Order: sequence, then C-alpha cells, then structure tokens
Amino acid sequence: MAPNTVLCDAGRNDICLIVKRGSAATWSLFPDGRISGYTHEQGFRYRLSVEEQFRAPVTLMGLKEVLEKTPDSGTYTPGSP
Repeated sequence: MAPNTVLCDAGRNDICLIVKRGSAATWSLFPDGRISGYTHEQGFRYRLSVEEQFRAPVTLMGLKEVLEKTPDSGTYTPGSP
C-alpha cells in the first residue's frame, strides 16, 4: 500500500488507495478503498495480509495482518514502478 492516496475520478471526490499486489511491477488503483479492519495513515507504506471473500457481485476485503508499516514521504501514481 502506497503512503499516499489519489482521487479516483476527476468528477467525484472518491479517494483511492494505491497498491501493488503480489509481485506486480507497478502501482495500481484500489478503487473500493475499503479493507475491513484497516485504516490508512498517510505517510506510511504498508504491506498487508488480506482475506478476499467473493460475494456476487462484489469482493469483500478484510485485514488479516499488518505485516509491515514503514515511514515513506514519497508520492506514487498508478502505473509507476
């Protein structure tokens, strides 16, 4: 999880988290922005263990464990390494 968030859509005020899943090379948007049991704190990069539950038509995410929380003052954008 990147230390910063971005607006999901210029026409709305929804905030998106920026994530790298597994061994992904680049950052991507996590548009739902909700992981049950997780509160994002700007300025920290997180490595999380989450549980995904598929309940049509949505996927629910739940925090299993915060594996790492590291101070990071960087600004990351979707598509960047």
